[in-house]
Amino acid sequence: MSYTQHVVNRLPTRALDVNKMLYEVYHQKKLSITHLRVFRYNAYVHVPDEKRGKLDTKIVEGFFIGLPENKKGYTVLERRNLQRVMMSYDVTFFEAPGKSERVRV
Repeated sequence: MSYTQHVVNRLPTRALDVNKMLYEVYHQKKLSITHLRVFRYNAYVHVPDEKRGKLDTKIVEGFFIGLPENKKGYTVLERRNLQRVMMSYDVTFFEAPGKSERVRV
């Protein structure tokens, strides 16, 4: 499922009589949208201790490009190597100047 489709399925619609979200009608439960992020904003992925060496960096800088299917977390495109895509649940987002938010799904 694409990120756009994921977001559209969580928007209110006038097609339903009480202006509910399609997700709420289909799954019969309240929906949280706190995990949604702005597409292609700066994201910093934390690299766990067991996956890096002594002198390696603790974070990898990249761009948020979506949500992985069948997993919790975020999909991030690495800034230095544009062919490397990372999936992680420990990501820090910088969506506005002076504002950052560390997210763990």
